[in-house]
Amino acid sequence: MLIPDVDTENFDPRASHFPVFSPDGKMIAIKQGKQTVGIWNTSTGEHLNTLTGHESTLSLPVFSPDSKTIVTKTFVRFDKGGTVRLWDVATGENIMTFSYPDYYPQFVFSPDGKMLATNYSDNSVRLWDTTTGENIKTLTGHTDVVHTPIFSRDGRILATHSKNWTVRLWEVAAGKNIKTFNAPGGTSIKISHSPENDLLVISANSWEKTATIWNVNTAERLVTFSKHSGGFFKSISQTFSKWLQPRKFRHRRIASIRAIKYSPSGDTLMVVMDNEMLRLWNVRTTKPIGKPIDPVKDDKKGSFVGAIYSPDGKTFATVPASHAGNVRLWDAATGKYLITLRGHTNADGYAVTFSPDSRKFATGHMDGTVILWNIPTR
Repeated sequence: MLIPDVDTENFDPRASHFPVFSPDGKMIAIKQGKQTVGIWNTSTGEHLNTLTGHESTLSLPVFSPDSKTIVTKTFVRFDKGGTVRLWDVATGENIMTFSYPDYYPQFVFSPDGKMLATNYSDNSVRLWDTTTGENIKTLTGHTDVVHTPIFSRDGRILATHSKNWTVRLWEVAAGKNIKTFNAPGGTSIKISHSPENDLLVISANSWEKTATIWNVNTAERLVTFSKHSGGFFKSISQTFSKWLQPRKFRHRRIASIRAIKYSPSGDTLMVVMDNEMLRLWNVRTTKPIGKPIDPVKDDKKGSFVGAIYSPDGKTFATVPASHAGNVRLWDAATGKYLITLRGHTNADGYAVTFSPDSRKFATGHMDGTVILWNIPTR
Protein backbone atom coordinates (compact mmCIF):
# COMPACT_ATOMS: atom_id res chain seq x y z
CA MET A 1 0.00 0.00 0.00
CA LEU A 2 1.35 3.40 -0.96
CA ILE A 3 0.79 6.34 1.38
CA PRO A 4 1.29 9.69 -0.33
CA ASP A 5 2.63 12.83 1.28
CA VAL A 6 -0.20 15.34 1.68
CA ASP A 7 2.06 18.31 2.41
CA THR A 8 3.02 18.73 -1.23
CA GLU A 9 3.26 22.51 -1.09
CA ASN A 10 5.94 22.46 1.63
CA PHE A 11 7.52 19.14 0.65
CA ASP A 12 11.30 19.05 1.08
CA PRO A 13 12.91 16.18 -0.87
CA ARG A 14 15.96 16.32 1.41
CA ALA A 15 13.86 15.51 4.49
CA SER A 16 13.39 11.86 5.45
CA HIS A 17 9.92 10.37 5.88
CA PHE A 18 10.07 8.08 8.90
CA PRO A 19 7.15 5.68 9.51
CA VAL A 20 6.23 4.82 13.10
CA PHE A 21 3.45 2.32 13.90
CA SER A 22 1.06 2.89 16.78
CA PRO A 23 1.17 0.14 19.44
CA ASP A 24 -2.28 -1.11 18.39
CA GLY A 25 -1.10 -1.33 14.77
CA LYS A 26 -4.06 0.67 13.48
CA MET A 27 -2.16 3.87 12.61
CA ILE A 28 1.15 4.96 11.26
CA ALA A 29 2.77 8.32 11.95
CA ILE A 30 4.94 9.75 9.20
CA LYS A 31 7.37 12.58 9.55
CA GLN A 32 6.53 14.78 6.56
CA GLY A 33 9.10 17.36 5.61
CA LYS A 34 10.94 18.90 8.55
CA GLN A 35 8.28 20.16 10.98
CA THR A 36 5.10 18.16 10.36
CA VAL A 37 3.79 14.69 11.27
CA GLY A 38 0.91 12.99 9.43
CA ILE A 39 -1.27 10.22 10.92
CA TRP A 40 -2.65 7.50 8.61
CA ASN A 41 -4.92 4.47 8.89
CA THR A 42 -2.85 1.35 8.12
CA SER A 43 -5.83 -0.64 6.80
CA THR A 44 -7.45 1.90 4.49
CA GLY A 45 -4.64 4.36 3.80
CA GLU A 46 -6.93 7.18 4.99
CA HIS A 47 -5.24 10.34 6.18
CA LEU A 48 -6.48 10.94 9.75
CA ASN A 49 -4.66 14.02 11.00
CA THR A 50 -1.70 16.34 10.57
CA LEU A 51 0.29 17.65 13.54
CA THR A 52 1.66 21.13 12.92
CA GLY A 53 3.16 23.74 15.21
CA HIS A 54 6.85 23.02 15.59
CA GLU A 55 9.17 25.70 14.24
CA SER A 56 12.33 23.63 13.73
CA THR A 57 13.33 20.16 12.54
CA LEU A 58 11.62 17.21 14.22
CA SER A 59 13.02 13.87 15.29
CA LEU A 60 10.95 10.67 15.27
CA PRO A 61 7.48 10.81 16.88
CA VAL A 62 6.64 8.36 19.69
CA PHE A 63 3.17 6.93 20.42
CA SER A 64 1.88 6.38 23.95
CA PRO A 65 1.21 2.72 24.88
CA ASP A 66 -2.56 3.19 24.43
CA SER A 67 -2.06 4.82 20.99
CA LYS A 68 -4.14 7.83 22.05
CA THR A 69 -1.35 10.40 22.30
CA ILE A 70 1.92 11.02 20.52
CA VAL A 71 5.00 12.96 21.53
CA THR A 72 7.19 14.94 19.14
CA LYS A 73 10.39 16.83 19.79
CA THR A 74 12.67 19.14 17.85
CA PHE A 75 16.41 18.99 17.53
CA VAL A 76 18.31 21.42 19.74
CA ARG A 77 18.85 24.87 18.26
CA PHE A 78 21.84 26.78 19.57
CA ASP A 79 19.78 29.88 20.23
CA LYS A 80 16.52 28.35 21.48
CA GLY A 81 17.14 24.79 22.66
CA GLY A 82 14.47 22.24 21.79
CA THR A 83 10.71 21.81 22.22
CA VAL A 84 8.56 18.82 23.19
CA ARG A 85 4.88 18.61 22.32
CA LEU A 86 2.27 16.03 23.32
CA TRP A 87 -0.67 15.60 20.92
CA ASP A 88 -4.13 14.06 21.00
CA VAL A 89 -4.03 11.64 18.07
CA ALA A 90 -7.79 11.73 17.40
CA THR A 91 -8.16 15.51 17.30
CA GLY A 92 -4.63 16.67 16.44
CA GLU A 93 -4.76 19.02 19.46
CA ASN A 94 -1.47 20.03 21.08
CA ILE A 95 -2.22 19.19 24.72
CA MET A 96 1.19 19.87 26.28
CA THR A 97 4.34 21.81 25.35
CA PHE A 98 7.61 22.24 27.22
CA SER A 99 11.19 23.14 26.34
CA TYR A 100 14.61 21.68 27.08
CA PRO A 101 17.73 23.85 26.90
CA ASP A 102 20.91 22.25 25.65
CA TYR A 103 20.66 18.53 24.99
CA TYR A 104 18.91 16.08 22.69
CA PRO A 105 17.02 13.78 25.09
CA GLN A 106 15.33 10.45 24.42
CA PHE A 107 11.74 10.10 25.65
CA VAL A 108 10.12 6.89 26.90
CA PHE A 109 6.49 6.51 27.97
CA SER A 110 5.64 4.61 31.13
CA PRO A 111 3.48 1.52 30.43
CA ASP A 112 0.33 3.37 31.55
CA GLY A 113 1.21 6.42 29.44
CA LYS A 114 0.99 8.78 32.43
CA MET A 115 4.68 9.67 32.50
CA LEU A 116 7.55 10.43 30.17
CA ALA A 117 11.10 9.61 31.23
CA THR A 118 13.91 11.54 29.59
CA ASN A 119 17.68 11.69 29.93
CA TYR A 120 19.23 15.14 30.41
CA SER A 121 22.53 16.91 29.80
CA ASP A 122 23.35 17.08 33.52
CA ASN A 123 23.50 13.23 33.67
CA SER A 124 20.06 13.07 35.29
CA VAL A 125 16.77 11.45 34.26
CA ARG A 126 13.56 13.45 34.59
CA LEU A 127 10.01 12.17 34.91
CA TRP A 128 7.19 14.28 33.43
CA ASP A 129 3.44 14.15 33.95
CA THR A 130 1.90 13.79 30.48
CA THR A 131 -1.30 15.55 31.54
CA THR A 132 0.13 18.65 33.18
CA GLY A 133 3.65 18.81 31.76
CA GLU A 134 4.97 18.97 35.34
CA ASN A 135 8.46 17.69 36.14
CA ILE A 136 7.46 15.09 38.75
CA LYS A 137 10.92 13.85 39.79
CA THR A 138 14.56 14.21 38.83
CA LEU A 139 16.75 11.14 39.28
CA THR A 140 20.39 12.00 39.98
CA GLY A 141 23.43 9.82 40.62
CA HIS A 142 25.01 9.02 37.26
CA THR A 143 28.38 10.68 36.68
CA ASP A 144 28.48 10.44 32.89
CA VAL A 145 26.11 10.78 29.93
CA VAL A 146 22.89 8.78 30.45
CA HIS A 147 21.39 6.89 27.52
CA THR A 148 17.74 6.01 26.82
CA PRO A 149 15.98 4.80 30.01
CA ILE A 150 13.53 1.89 30.07
CA PHE A 151 10.59 1.04 32.35
CA SER A 152 9.80 -2.37 33.76
CA ARG A 153 6.59 -3.75 32.29
CA ASP A 154 4.59 -2.87 35.41
CA GLY A 155 6.04 0.68 35.45
CA ARG A 156 7.29 0.45 39.02
CA ILE A 157 11.00 0.33 38.16
CA LEU A 158 13.10 2.41 35.78
CA ALA A 159 16.48 1.20 34.51
CA THR A 160 19.13 3.64 33.29
CA HIS A 161 22.63 3.13 31.93
CA SER A 162 25.49 5.54 31.49
CA LYS A 163 28.35 6.06 29.08
CA ASN A 164 30.72 4.75 31.76
CA TRP A 165 28.80 1.41 31.74
CA THR A 166 27.08 2.03 35.09
CA VAL A 167 23.55 0.60 35.36
CA ARG A 168 21.08 1.90 37.94
CA LEU A 169 17.62 0.71 39.00
CA TRP A 170 15.16 3.28 40.34
CA GLU A 171 11.92 2.91 42.27
CA VAL A 172 9.72 5.26 40.28
CA ALA A 173 7.21 6.22 42.99
CA ALA A 174 9.91 7.21 45.48
CA GLY A 175 12.52 8.35 42.96
CA LYS A 176 15.01 6.18 44.86
CA ASN A 177 18.10 4.45 43.45
CA ILE A 178 17.69 0.85 44.67
CA LYS A 179 20.58 -0.88 42.84
CA THR A 180 23.77 0.06 41.00
CA PHE A 181 26.25 -2.15 39.19
CA ASN A 182 28.83 -2.05 36.42
CA ALA A 183 28.39 -3.93 33.14
CA PRO A 184 31.79 -3.74 31.43
CA GLY A 185 31.21 -2.66 27.87
CA GLY A 186 33.32 -0.81 25.37
CA THR A 187 30.97 -0.39 22.44
CA SER A 188 27.35 -0.95 23.29
CA ILE A 189 25.09 -1.40 26.28
CA LYS A 190 21.37 -1.99 25.78
CA ILE A 191 18.59 -2.58 28.29
CA SER A 192 15.83 -4.97 27.27
CA HIS A 193 13.06 -7.19 28.65
CA SER A 194 13.35 -10.94 28.90
CA PRO A 195 10.34 -13.11 27.93
CA GLU A 196 9.77 -13.47 31.69
CA ASN A 197 9.66 -9.64 31.97
CA ASP A 198 12.95 -9.36 33.84
CA LEU A 199 15.05 -6.35 32.92
CA LEU A 200 18.24 -7.38 31.14
CA VAL A 201 21.42 -5.55 30.23
CA ILE A 202 23.13 -6.65 27.03
CA SER A 203 26.74 -5.44 27.09
CA ALA A 204 29.50 -5.71 24.50
CA ASN A 205 33.24 -5.55 25.00
CA SER A 206 34.33 -4.27 21.62
CA TRP A 207 37.94 -5.32 21.32
CA GLU A 208 37.63 -8.56 23.28
CA LYS A 209 34.73 -9.36 20.95
CA THR A 210 32.43 -10.66 23.68
CA ALA A 211 28.76 -9.98 24.45
CA THR A 212 27.18 -10.61 27.85
CA ILE A 213 23.60 -10.81 29.14
CA TRP A 214 23.04 -9.61 32.73
CA ASN A 215 19.99 -9.78 35.00
CA VAL A 216 19.54 -6.20 36.19
CA ASN A 217 17.62 -7.09 39.35
CA THR A 218 20.34 -9.43 40.66
CA ALA A 219 23.39 -8.02 38.80
CA GLU A 220 24.01 -11.64 37.78
CA ARG A 221 25.97 -12.46 34.64
CA LEU A 222 23.69 -14.91 32.81
CA VAL A 223 25.66 -15.84 29.71
CA THR A 224 28.66 -14.62 27.72
CA PHE A 225 29.21 -15.08 24.01
CA SER A 226 32.98 -15.02 23.57
CA LYS A 227 35.48 -14.98 20.74
CA HIS A 228 36.18 -18.65 21.44
CA SER A 229 32.53 -19.67 21.15
CA GLY A 230 31.57 -21.44 17.95
CA GLY A 231 34.58 -20.20 16.00
CA PHE A 232 32.72 -17.07 14.84
CA PHE A 233 35.42 -14.50 15.45
CA LYS A 234 38.11 -16.89 14.21
CA SER A 235 36.23 -17.29 10.95
CA ILE A 236 35.86 -13.52 10.70
CA SER A 237 39.63 -13.07 11.07
CA GLN A 238 40.30 -15.67 8.40
CA THR A 239 37.87 -13.91 6.09
CA PHE A 240 39.66 -10.60 6.66
CA SER A 241 43.08 -12.00 5.85
CA LYS A 242 42.33 -12.18 2.14
CA TRP A 243 40.93 -8.65 2.18
CA LEU A 244 43.97 -6.87 3.58
CA GLN A 245 45.50 -6.05 0.20
CA PRO A 246 42.64 -5.09 -2.19
CA ARG A 247 41.92 -1.39 -1.75
CA LYS A 248 38.15 -1.78 -2.08
CA PHE A 249 38.04 -3.94 1.05
CA ARG A 250 40.35 -1.94 3.30
CA HIS A 251 37.46 -0.11 4.97
CA ARG A 252 36.13 -3.50 6.15
CA ARG A 253 39.19 -4.76 8.01
CA ILE A 254 38.14 -3.74 11.54
CA ALA A 255 36.33 -6.58 13.28
CA SER A 256 35.30 -5.04 16.60
CA ILE A 257 31.70 -5.14 17.83
CA ARG A 258 29.57 -2.21 16.70
CA ALA A 259 26.18 -3.13 18.17
CA ILE A 260 24.26 -5.88 19.92
CA LYS A 261 20.55 -6.66 19.80
CA TYR A 262 18.47 -9.05 21.89
CA SER A 263 15.46 -10.58 20.16
CA PRO A 264 12.03 -9.78 21.67
CA SER A 265 11.34 -13.53 21.89
CA GLY A 266 14.53 -14.05 23.89
CA ASP A 267 15.72 -16.82 21.57
CA THR A 268 18.54 -15.12 19.72
CA LEU A 269 21.20 -12.45 20.13
CA MET A 270 22.56 -10.49 17.19
CA VAL A 271 26.12 -9.15 17.12
CA VAL A 272 26.88 -6.53 14.47
CA MET A 273 30.53 -6.01 13.59
CA ASP A 274 32.37 -2.92 12.37
CA ASN A 275 33.19 -4.81 9.20
CA GLU A 276 29.44 -4.70 8.45
CA MET A 277 28.93 -8.41 8.93
CA LEU A 278 26.67 -9.82 11.62
CA ARG A 279 26.19 -13.06 13.51
CA LEU A 280 23.19 -14.63 15.23
CA TRP A 281 23.57 -16.62 18.45
CA ASN A 282 21.22 -19.11 20.10
CA VAL A 283 20.75 -17.73 23.61
CA ARG A 284 19.98 -21.11 25.20
CA THR A 285 22.88 -23.06 23.69
CA THR A 286 25.27 -20.06 23.26
CA LYS A 287 26.13 -21.49 19.83
CA PRO A 288 26.16 -19.50 16.57
CA ILE A 289 23.26 -19.82 14.16
CA GLY A 290 24.28 -20.55 10.60
CA LYS A 291 27.11 -18.66 8.92
CA PRO A 292 28.12 -15.01 9.35
CA ILE A 293 25.73 -12.79 7.38
CA ASP A 294 27.05 -10.16 4.98
CA PRO A 295 24.14 -7.75 4.34
CA VAL A 296 26.04 -5.72 1.73
CA LYS A 297 27.42 -8.63 -0.28
CA ASP A 298 25.07 -7.96 -3.19
CA ASP A 299 24.82 -4.20 -2.73
CA LYS A 300 27.46 -2.41 -4.77
CA LYS A 301 26.46 0.90 -3.21
CA GLY A 302 28.31 0.16 0.03
CA SER A 303 27.35 -0.31 3.67
CA PHE A 304 24.29 -0.87 5.83
CA VAL A 305 22.91 1.14 8.73
CA GLY A 306 22.05 -1.79 10.96
CA ALA A 307 19.51 -4.50 11.63
CA ILE A 308 16.18 -4.60 13.47
CA TYR A 309 14.12 -7.49 14.88
CA SER A 310 10.41 -7.92 14.30
CA PRO A 311 8.38 -7.64 17.55
CA ASP A 312 7.80 -11.41 17.62
CA GLY A 313 11.53 -12.05 17.17
CA LYS A 314 11.03 -14.40 14.22
CA THR A 315 12.33 -12.08 11.51
CA PHE A 316 14.95 -9.39 11.24
CA ALA A 317 15.69 -6.79 8.59
CA THR A 318 19.05 -5.50 7.43
CA VAL A 319 18.87 -1.87 6.46
CA PRO A 320 21.07 -0.26 3.79
CA ALA A 321 22.89 3.01 4.29
CA SER A 322 22.63 3.74 0.59
CA HIS A 323 19.49 5.58 -0.54
CA ALA A 324 19.44 3.27 -3.54
CA GLY A 325 19.65 0.12 -1.40
CA ASN A 326 16.98 -2.48 -0.71
CA VAL A 327 15.84 -3.82 2.67
CA ARG A 328 16.42 -7.54 3.18
CA LEU A 329 14.43 -9.81 5.51
CA TRP A 330 15.97 -12.84 7.26
CA ASP A 331 14.73 -15.76 9.38
CA ALA A 332 16.00 -15.20 12.93
CA ALA A 333 15.89 -18.89 13.90
CA THR A 334 18.09 -20.07 11.03
CA GLY A 335 19.78 -16.95 9.67
CA LYS A 336 18.42 -17.75 6.21
CA TYR A 337 17.64 -15.02 3.70
CA LEU A 338 13.89 -14.60 3.03
CA ILE A 339 13.18 -11.75 0.64
CA THR A 340 14.36 -8.36 -0.60
CA LEU A 341 11.92 -5.45 -0.45
CA ARG A 342 12.56 -3.52 -3.62
CA GLY A 343 10.67 -0.27 -3.41
CA HIS A 344 11.38 3.07 -5.00
CA THR A 345 14.84 4.25 -5.74
CA ASN A 346 15.97 6.65 -3.03
CA ALA A 347 14.71 4.48 -0.18
CA ASP A 348 15.80 6.03 3.11
CA GLY A 349 18.05 3.65 5.00
CA TYR A 350 16.84 4.80 8.43
CA ALA A 351 13.10 4.99 7.69
CA VAL A 352 12.06 1.37 8.24
CA THR A 353 9.96 -0.39 10.86
CA PHE A 354 7.89 -3.50 11.62
CA SER A 355 4.23 -3.37 12.59
CA PRO A 356 3.43 -4.43 16.18
CA ASP A 357 1.95 -7.75 15.00
CA SER A 358 5.07 -8.44 12.88
CA ARG A 359 2.94 -9.00 9.77
CA LYS A 360 3.83 -5.79 7.95
CA PHE A 361 6.94 -3.78 7.27
CA ALA A 362 7.11 -0.10 6.37
CA THR A 363 9.75 1.64 4.30
CA GLY A 364 10.04 5.40 3.89
CA HIS A 365 11.25 7.01 0.68
CA MET A 366 12.82 10.29 -0.24
CA ASP A 367 10.01 11.16 -2.65
CA GLY A 368 7.63 11.59 0.29
CA THR A 369 5.93 8.17 0.28
CA VAL A 370 5.78 5.21 2.63
CA ILE A 371 5.18 1.66 1.41
CA LEU A 372 3.60 -1.00 3.61
CA TRP A 373 4.70 -4.56 2.80
CA ASN A 374 3.08 -7.81 3.85
CA ILE A 375 5.70 -10.11 5.32
CA PRO A 376 5.44 -13.52 3.63
CA THR A 377 4.34 -16.43 5.82
CA ARG A 378 6.67 -19.38 6.13
